[in-house]
Amino acid sequence: LNSRALRAKLLASQQQYVEAINEVLAVLSCFGEEFPRDASLAYVSSEINAALPMLRNVTKETILGLKPMTDKSKLNAMKFMDLLITLSFNCDSMIVPLVACRMMKLSIEKGYCDDTIPGIAHMSYSLLLYSEDIELLSVRFGRLGENLLVGNPQEHSLRARLTQLHCTVKYFLEPLQAASDMAQNAYNSARTAGDVDNAMLSLVVYCMSHLFSIPDLVGLHKKMISFLYQMAK
Repeated sequence: LNSRALRAKLLASQQQYVEAINEVLAVLSCFGEEFPRDASLAYVSSEINAALPMLRNVTKETILGLKPMTDKSKLNAMKFMDLLITLSFNCDSMIVPLVACRMMKLSIEKGYCDDTIPGIAHMSYSLLLYSEDIELLSVRFGRLGENLLVGNPQEHSLRARLTQLHCTVKYFLEPLQAASDMAQNAYNSARTAGDVDNAMLSLVVYCMSHLFSIPDLVGLHKKMISFLYQMAK
């Protein structure tokens, strides 16, 4: 399984995203987790709506009250679904909400695991795009994902990876300053985790939100110089 995951990541690094996604889908099919390769908007919307009754019952207390996931097959499926979401986010976005729904369903039925948090973050983003109940569910899942990061052994690496999703939700539903502060925290976490790519992405998100929320170009310029100086160390 490790070699299949590494192969998918190698293909993605060579910009062969379709091949990388197909590699992960092939592995997931062995675990009984099938996903349509060309899902339509209508199909995705229907799947989201079908999952809403389950999602409305999800709170921080219910997630923390879940038993640990022990089924090795499902644990491996969760890891590959997390990889599938990461690979698909920018090139096959219609599959992302389907995978997020499946990750939530497995977590609720089979127990909590480390990959539950990325599933929650992507569920928040998917609800923003495909659900009419944006304010209640998308915001609640966004805040739930943020809260679950605190104290997690992988807090810094997960925050670096998932902040783009959390900030997108905040852009629509909260003052831009909230996204600015979150991006700065993600930048610090990415530096701590040694994640240069997400550190730079967090810097871009920070600059964008800072530009629109506080039109202080001189202050923004100083901030950017400070960040770039830190990155060069």
